[in-house]
Amino acid sequence: MVYYISSFIFCSVKKFKKNVGESIQISWSTAYFPIAGAYEIYHRSANVTRRIIEVTSTHVHVRNTQKYKYTSQPNSTSISFEIMNITLGDAGYYTGG
Repeated sequence: MVYYISSFIFCSVKKFKKNVGESIQISWSTAYFPIAGAYEIYHRSANVTRRIIEVTSTHVHVRNTQKYKYTSQPNSTSISFEIMNITLGDAGYYTGG
């Protein structure tokens, strides 16, 4: 017997309009927290992708604590973080997985 599993990921893109120097809260939900126990958040702009936050079931590692603040519980499926003192360099897409 052969089983085929089909999965679809639906996402929406939100656009925010902010001024330089302000902060913004970004959040989304994920279907599950990975069994491997790690969830990473990325910033993509100008064809460059940077990992900015890594979350495990017990700890959060933020690469730049002066720029980003993770505001969810470590193993929550509700992902929420803040970008502080935004600049034009913060424009782009934020994604995780």
